[in-house]
Amino acid sequence: MIAEIACSIILFWILWNFYSGTRGSEVLSTPVCSRPGCFRCTFGRFVDQLPSRVSDLLRVEPELEGSCARIIEAVNDLGKPPGDRVTALDSLQRPTAIFVPRLKAKPIWHEGASLPELAFLRLLEASVDDIRDEFVRVYQSQAFGQKEPFALVETNDASRSSWTSLELLNQGRLIERNCALVPQTARLLQCLPELLREVAFGHAYFSVLQPGIRVKPHCGPCNFRLRCHLPLFAPRGCRLVVGDESTDWEYGKCVVFDDSFLHSVQHDGDRSGPLGGCRVVLLFDIWHPQVTTAERRLLNKLFPVESVGG
Repeated sequence: MIAEIACSIILFWILWNFYSGTRGSEVLSTPVCSRPGCFRCTFGRFVDQLPSRVSDLLRVEPELEGSCARIIEAVNDLGKPPGDRVTALDSLQRPTAIFVPRLKAKPIWHEGASLPELAFLRLLEASVDDIRDEFVRVYQSQAFGQKEPFALVETNDASRSSWTSLELLNQGRLIERNCALVPQTARLLQCLPELLREVAFGHAYFSVLQPGIRVKPHCGPCNFRLRCHLPLFAPRGCRLVVGDESTDWEYGKCVVFDDSFLHSVQHDGDRSGPLGGCRVVLLFDIWHPQVTTAERRLLNKLFPVESVGG
């Protein structure tokens, strides 16, 4: 057991140092912001409220207690000292907010849309040309990263305009103004049955990363979602590392991964090619396939969009 723990620590250290190394590239800090309205970063203020919120919900819907045991277990675990909490078997899976036990843990779901439980992603893959055309039309009409509707991705180094986004769904809430700019893309997203909507951990946006940029390793807030990238522009030299696995992007083929694992992004390409060599993906969150309908209902009630401050 001691040897296994030591090996895990060494692997973590190697991955962290290797993938966060600059090697001549600009490195963005871990994407943690300090905005009062960021639910992920201010999650700690809600922890004390969760047990009583669960109790209130179970009084109204007592049938949820039997069907949502692992969600209730995850919430109760938050009240324990960190050393006593249930953690993932893989030391590289460390969600920053809440960990739901007994969910399948895979850094990258390499099969993607070919998996029966993720077959709905083919809807987006079949429409990738139209989605890219909509994005380019809006992109070319803006001073990207400086004027609305595009904005910097919030990081500890938000002064740099090297990672920008167009938000369509922010913390479970549709951004109607931006959706109106890309109506077909917005309709396709809303047709996805597994889209993480009406829960504060759900996001969807166009993500644009300039050449020469590396995003340091970081972990997402929870393991009951999966994160998807639909690549629209995938230049050479780009790589996504999740846990101890890595992959690149291929135009029109969804990349599905569990962002509760330590993950990083690097763009070692140059500025040749479309859009100055930028890597562009449509990013969106979906429910983990093993989260049941009852569990989704409880999570929606525990973390509603109303939880997000302004």
